[in-house]
Amino acid sequence: MRKASSRLRITGQLIEAETGAHLWADKFDSVLEDVFDLQDHVTTAVAGAIEPSVTQAEISRANRKPTGNLQAYDWLLRALGEQQLFSRDGFDRAMEMARRAIELDPRYAQAYGRLAQCIMHQKIYGWMEDEVAETAEGVRFAHRAVQLAPNDSTVLTDAALALGHLNRDVATAISWLDRAIALNPNSAAAFGRGAVVRNFAGDYSTAADHADRAMRLSPFDPNFFVFNLARGVSHLCQRQLPEAVAWLRKSAHQNPRNIATFLCLGSALAHAGQMKEARAAIERLLELHLKDSVRWRRQLRLLPEDDNEYLLEGARLAGLPE
Repeated sequence: MRKASSRLRITGQLIEAETGAHLWADKFDSVLEDVFDLQDHVTTAVAGAIEPSVTQAEISRANRKPTGNLQAYDWLLRALGEQQLFSRDGFDRAMEMARRAIELDPRYAQAYGRLAQCIMHQKIYGWMEDEVAETAEGVRFAHRAVQLAPNDSTVLTDAALALGHLNRDVATAISWLDRAIALNPNSAAAFGRGAVVRNFAGDYSTAADHADRAMRLSPFDPNFFVFNLARGVSHLCQRQLPEAVAWLRKSAHQNPRNIATFLCLGSALAHAGQMKEARAAIERLLELHLKDSVRWRRQLRLLPEDDNEYLLEGARLAGLPE
């Protein structure tokens, strides 16, 4: 909307979220005295453009179901529910359920993406028994998911996040995230969870911007703590401690079982000189993950080396064992 003196110009566009295709565009001119007539005109034009487009989109969507096997779909939804418990048993059950979905439909791309995500969490929490073999399997599942559904924004996002954690192939992960956003510019997951991978690449300004977009797009998202975590890490790595602490506190409040949040919060607080709260954050981290240590975190390194050392320095000050 633009205004010059007493004149108004409203420009509208209708865009298909999944493809970014422009379906309709128009402009409307009026004077302020006729603003209500202008409102009616715009409403009529937009409604007329949306109705046939939405109808066609629903027809296309009905013909593009992710799997024709409802039992496989049911197993995948159950896996998602178990994963959200953030417990070792929950992730074990989620992996079993995702594997069952794949047995029922070997071409079910979202199930491969979900399984790659579960394996990613096994690595993050240090629960792997054969790290080399299990990591390779997770990477393979991420690639398989994208091969099966290269135009599915959800699959691309899940696979990208898994790949960034499992083998630090950040270049491929970001290319998948860029495609996910191009396919669905309104995907909070692609922006918010993708912000985590942008931090891995050291692109902290983009990470912060994408985390903000995710929050605006989905203010009640179950992964909102991830968006806040990504925002906090972007500030921590830029040594912006007050901002880092504020965002990481929000993330810890939203999900008190996510170990990465307490690692980063403890480090940020220690660097900020708030040692009592920093030690409490690391104590919570160790309650959730007894084997955590500076050495293990250094081997797991996801951030650029200098920033990762800064993170670990703060965590060590706050009580993370060597």
